[in-house]
Amino acid sequence: GIALLFAIMIFLGFEATALFRDEVRTPGKTIPRATYGAVLFVGTLYTVSCYLLTTAYGAGAVQAATDDPKMMFPSAIGHFAAPVFTQLTFAFIITSELAAAISVHNVTARYIYNLGVDRALPAAFARVHPRHGSPARAAVAVAVIVAVLVVPLGLANRAGEGLDAQLFGLGTVGVLVLMTLVSAAVIAWFTRKGVPPGANRFKCFVAPALAIAALGPTVVLAVLHFDLVVGGAPGQNLGLLLVLAASLVIGAGLALYFRSAKPQVFARLGRADTGEAEHLDAVVPTRM
Repeated sequence: GIALLFAIMIFLGFEATALFRDEVRTPGKTIPRATYGAVLFVGTLYTVSCYLLTTAYGAGAVQAATDDPKMMFPSAIGHFAAPVFTQLTFAFIITSELAAAISVHNVTARYIYNLGVDRALPAAFARVHPRHGSPARAAVAVAVIVAVLVVPLGLANRAGEGLDAQLFGLGTVGVLVLMTLVSAAVIAWFTRKGVPPGANRFKCFVAPALAIAALGPTVVLAVLHFDLVVGGAPGQNLGLLLVLAASLVIGAGLALYFRSAKPQVFARLGRADTGEAEHLDAVVPTRM
């Protein structure tokens, strides 16, 4: 069960392709292809990596992973290729952390941008850079929010012990919960509205039901073994779950507010076109 939890965690991120539908000519075709391509690439990469590690250590693979999991890959590649590759591996880890941070920043900026276009946030966030067509204002807003949240955490934990794992684990569990709720919402939506022309029952009911069957127990495992996800002793960081609970309550409260007080905003949430941005005198992101 714990292995399944981490297997799902390492695949998170592929769902962000949907955020870039405004930047491609045919999102109905390009976005699914990009999503499936990302899943296949990540799956192949991890399968090959696991095979190579198992081949390198043989019968001692489990013991090596137990004794020093962080050095397992660098030691193997340094032994079979050249010692310099051990140091290169550490450099690649640092650059991959930077790449992951940039990716999260871009995805979050596009969430802010889309909410600005939907008028759920101030319309200023819907404006994009006049030259590059990027959601520049939303990106700056994300940078400011991250600084306000992360700088105090960094100052309070100058040793940096566990901070990266805590933030990553917290975000991961949040995405797992969100995916599970979205899968349930998909079934509820098509049950009420019916299957539209051109769609099929597998995508509307069977696929989200399978997702719930896989993600639901994974969320339970993540909560029961939260220390393995964020680090620390068992029960030490359970208070972080209050952040997720508060986010869920605030988000649901805002949705109910928009539905009752601003139905036009509620109806526009999640729109699949960029027409609203044009009404805001915003430059639609350059289509690739």
